[in-house]
Amino acid sequence: MPESALDVQARQQAATLPIDEFNPFSAEFVQCPYPFYARLVKEAPVWKAPIQGFYLITGYEEVMEACRHPEIFSSDYRHLFNRKPEIQAILAQGVPEVPTLGTGDPPMHKRYRALLAKAFTAPRVNAMGDTINATVNQLIDAFAGRGEVELHAEFGMPLTMQITADQLGVPREDFRKFREWSEARIVQFSFMVPLEAEIEATKKRLDFQKYFTQRFAEKQANPTNDIISVLATAKLEDDDGKEMRSLTLPEFLSIAEQLMTAGNLTTTHAICAGMVMLIENPRVREEITADPTKVKLFVEEMVRLSSPGPGYWRVTKEEVTLAGVTIPKGAPVHLRFAAGNRDTRVFKDPDRLDIHRENLSSQMAFSYGEHYCAGAVLAKKELELAFKALLARLPNVRFAPGKNDWSNIQSFAVHGLNHLYLEFDKA
Repeated sequence: MPESALDVQARQQAATLPIDEFNPFSAEFVQCPYPFYARLVKEAPVWKAPIQGFYLITGYEEVMEACRHPEIFSSDYRHLFNRKPEIQAILAQGVPEVPTLGTGDPPMHKRYRALLAKAFTAPRVNAMGDTINATVNQLIDAFAGRGEVELHAEFGMPLTMQITADQLGVPREDFRKFREWSEARIVQFSFMVPLEAEIEATKKRLDFQKYFTQRFAEKQANPTNDIISVLATAKLEDDDGKEMRSLTLPEFLSIAEQLMTAGNLTTTHAICAGMVMLIENPRVREEITADPTKVKLFVEEMVRLSSPGPGYWRVTKEEVTLAGVTIPKGAPVHLRFAAGNRDTRVFKDPDRLDIHRENLSSQMAFSYGEHYCAGAVLAKKELELAFKALLARLPNVRFAPGKNDWSNIQSFAVHGLNHLYLEFDKA
C-alpha cells in the first residue's frame, strides 16, 4: 500500500524519537502505528505513556498474562470515559450504564457470556450463511457492471451493518440510524475528537437507548429469530446452571450497544484491509482463488495483520509487576492486541502475509481468554463469504489510480482506512 505523508512522518518519528516522547494519540501514531509498536515491544513491552499517564502493554506474552488475570486487570473501565460535565449532564437523561460484556468482570461477566453463547452457536451462525451470501452478492450486483467501487461505503459498511442490524432486529429502513449510532459509539472512545463531537455522539447514544428500549419491550412480548429476542427472553444462570432472572433494561442496552459496535465497524475495516493485502500479494490471491477453502487461512492471517479492533482498556485492582514494570493499583491500562500480533518473539517476519504460518491460530485480533470476542464466529463467516465473492466476481481487481489517499480513521479505538477505491474488469 502506498505511503501517505503521515505514514512517512510516523516511520521517521518511530525510528528517531526516544520512546518517552511517543504520543499514542498523535495523528502519526494512529495513522501508522506499527513502527511504534515494534520499538515498544523491543524496548518497553509495558510502557507508561508520558502525556496521558496510562500503561500501554504491547508485548504478546505480556498482553496474554494480563488477559489471564481478570482478577487483577479489571474490565470495568467505564470511569475512564465520558467524565466531562457536559457529557455527564446528557447521560443523566438516559438509562444508567452498567458493566456487562466488554466492561464486566467475573462472576457476572461469565453469566452474560453464557447468555450470549445461546445466540452465537456454530449451527446458528452456519444457518446464516445463505443470508450472508445473498447480501454479499446483492451488494456486488450494484457495482459489478461499473468496473469500480469505493469498497468501504458501497460494500463493507452496508454488509456488516445489514447483518448486524438483522440480528439485532433492526428493520432495514432504520439502517441510517444504525450506522450513526455505531459511529457515535466509536467517537466516545476515540480520545481524538473535539468536545462538540463528543456532545453530538452522546445525544445519539440517547437516541439509541430510546429506540432499543422499545425493541426490548416488543421482543419480550413477541420474540422472533434474532439475537435481540434471545437477550430479551433468556434467563441468566448461576454457577450451577440454574436460571436466575431475566436481563434488566440497562443490562440489555449495554449488551446490544456493544454487539452493534463490535459487529459493525471492525469487520468493515477488516474487509478493506484484506482487499489491500490481496491486491499487494497476487500469489496469495491466486492461491485462494484456485482453492477457496484456503480463504479461512487468509482470514486468520489478515486479522492478525490488520487488527481493526486494536486493543481494550483495563484498570488494575491491585499493584502488579509485569515485564519488570510495577503498575500501581487503580491504574488505567491498555492491552494492545495489534502490537502483540506483530511481536517478533511469536510471529516470524511478522509484517509479511503468510497464510501457511504454523501458529495462525495464535493471533489475538479477537482478544483472548474470558473476553474473547463473542461474535468472532459470525465475523469470520462474514469475512470468508465476502472475500470468496469479491475474488470470484471482481476480475483483475486493483487500486483506482489517483483516488486513494490511504488515510486511516483518526481513532485510538478502531484502526482502518477511511476509503478504498478499487477498479476491476467489468462483468
